Amino acid sequence: MSEPVSFQGVASDALVFWERGRVFYNLLLLVAVVAVQGLDVMHWNADGLSLPELIVMAMGANVLYCAGYPADLLVQMSRFRAPWRHGRWLLWALGTGFALMLALMILLAQQPEGLSS
Repeated sequence: MSEPVSFQGVASDALVFWERGRVFYNLLLLVAVVAVQGLDVMHWNADGLSLPELIVMAMGANVLYCAGYPADLLVQMSRFRAPWRHGRWLLWALGTGFALMLALMILLAQQPEGLSS
């Protein structure tokens, strides 16, 4: 049987893992935005989403990122803590891939018709 763990230890472990991952998550989403929107911030509104809309999307993406915390905390409090700690990067990778897919779908849907052909 595994030894009992404190909520403080589990929460600290989750914070370290997920907040480190948030940096890479945001960088990947930023790369997607720049790839679709370009570097010319002044003309974003003419070619797709405006800067305020992108900021709202970024805030929403970071709120949704927090969905990993409850799953992580729940599994870490169970007897599956040890294997979970070695494999939870899969949850991060799947969630990040899903976020990238959603971001690209939204960004590409906002592009003018002339750019898609």
